[in-house]
Amino acid sequence: MKEILKIIEEQMTALSIEYYYLYNNAPTVVYPYVTGEFTQNGYSYEDNSNSGDMLLECWNRGSQINLINLHQKIKEHFRDLQVSKDNVVAHISYNSAYPVRTDDADLFKMEIHLDITYWEGEKQ
Repeated sequence: MKEILKIIEEQMTALSIEYYYLYNNAPTVVYPYVTGEFTQNGYSYEDNSNSGDMLLECWNRGSQINLINLHQKIKEHFRDLQVSKDNVVAHISYNSAYPVRTDDADLFKMEIHLDITYWEGEKQ
């Protein structure tokens, strides 16, 4: 699972997206930013794959347009991405996105879901 988290972090960095795992713990918050969490769903004995859902929570203050642009960038990048890293091969694909209401009228949030299927090689 740690390899999947590394892959997501590297991909978000490549997209120039301010990304944090679980919490934005930066001393100063810069908008827009994305937090992520990975949920592992299951294991297939037939092809030895693992699967999971990556929840990306996108945040912005003042305007929703930055979230719409961020969503488009993520959707295009993760349309059908295949990555290999540290004995793991992953297929990451965009699943869905939707806006989420907050209690602060100036704070905008969008949730994006990515489907992830990955195969782990033998540890050497």
